[in-house]
Amino acid sequence: MSLSTQELPRYLPLGQRLWATVPSGYQWASYVKDWSPDGTALMLDPPDPHVCDWRSELKVETPVVVHAVLPQGRIHCRPGVERLVFTPLPGIWLSVAKGLPIEHVQQRRFVRVPAREPVTLALLDEMGESVLELKGMTHNISGNGFRVACDQAIAPNTQVRVTIALGGHFVTATGVVVYGFDNPHRGVPMAERHVVAIYCQAIRPQDESRLVQFGFEKDRERRSRESGW
Repeated sequence: MSLSTQELPRYLPLGQRLWATVPSGYQWASYVKDWSPDGTALMLDPPDPHVCDWRSELKVETPVVVHAVLPQGRIHCRPGVERLVFTPLPGIWLSVAKGLPIEHVQQRRFVRVPAREPVTLALLDEMGESVLELKGMTHNISGNGFRVACDQAIAPNTQVRVTIALGGHFVTATGVVVYGFDNPHRGVPMAERHVVAIYCQAIRPQDESRLVQFGFEKDRERRSRESGW
């Protein structure tokens, strides 16, 4: 589904988490810090200057790739830098009204498959910093979320970073807890007494592809078992 630039603020509201990539190839988890009053420019939280020298690399009209995973699908665009803000709070203003506007939102249906895989959950504060790390076990996995059992209840709307090893690669996604409940099954380990559903808000395209591929492979195995092959 194609989008006009006027629709973008509705799909990328303040606080929406996403991935941004600069021309050097450095990619970081960011979020929408602000929109201009007319909706033609958005400000992103910049990367750590000790890791990426964005102040020197980015100039006016330098394209920055923005990638976000939403309930409606994926947004992928390459807006150009409008201006840089260094004080009091640093930010990168990107123009979505000229140069390189929104390309598309890709509708997509993800396979959700049962899977028991160990994960690490990092609970994040408002600045995206980890304040608590928990170990957990997945109940199911899809390309845009997880259901995870762990030993502590996590409140809805809590921001979390999920790290999981799949196929020899570490997959990392930043998301939000949609809901949680006590595990209703008898005899479950203490380490799995609470269950949370996590919706992915920011994930690298290659990590999203690994999750989707993992789901397809698990679903194919299930179908093969059911058919007797």
